[in-house]
Amino acid sequence: MSEQPPSGLPAGQGWPEPGPAADPPGAPPPGGASAPLDGASPPHAGYPYPPAQAAWGYGPGGEPAGYPAYPGAAIHMPGYAAPAPPRSSAAKVLGILGIIFGSLITFGGGLQVGCIALVSSLQVPGAKGPELMRLMQLQMGIWGAMVVMSIALIVIGVGVTRHREVARKAMLAWSVLALALIAGRMATQAFVIVPHSAQIQREAMERQGGPNPNTEQVLKISQAWAIYGDLLVWAPYPILALILLSRARVRDCCS
Repeated sequence: MSEQPPSGLPAGQGWPEPGPAADPPGAPPPGGASAPLDGASPPHAGYPYPPAQAAWGYGPGGEPAGYPAYPGAAIHMPGYAAPAPPRSSAAKVLGILGIIFGSLITFGGGLQVGCIALVSSLQVPGAKGPELMRLMQLQMGIWGAMVVMSIALIVIGVGVTRHREVARKAMLAWSVLALALIAGRMATQAFVIVPHSAQIQREAMERQGGPNPNTEQVLKISQAWAIYGDLLVWAPYPILALILLSRARVRDCCS
């Protein structure tokens, strides 16, 4: 009994002859068309396409489908989730510390400005010397600038914890400004506030009967802390932020 040609072929036409003109088995149809799925005749007579057309990477209308039949097919696959971007623990820790640090400075700086303003208002008119008033106004200005910088640090810190590139760049700029502010604060303390405050304190002690050695020692320690304490309290955070946020791995995580 002889084999019968497939029913999908035209009448009188047998099996396709092999040759260079024939498409290889399993090849996708020309023009991106897909093989029939419901047993209908193929797009052009010649041979029936095999049923395993899903591996070709084409859908019923010729659109890309399937995975991993062709490059990029994963983005068309239902339920496919792109891998999470890498995260930097250094950026997250710096952002959290920035929020905490900024909140503390905002609270403490606000108290300093309020206390200085309260002391100034409670001074009797005769005791409000011009030199003392200038020092108090200078102190209020310095603490006011630190409060503004600390509020900005809170906002930037939130962005850094979320690995935002604009927040990383803003933190680098903030760190440079913070170091400039710290240097200006130290210079102001060393050349303006501390010398004038020491003069006022010596005059007050002379009116009370002369200087006390213990009191002078305490004053010297407080004056040294007022000048160099910023290097221990305020400077480490912006220096650390400049070092860590400039690393290539942190830049890649925030890009």
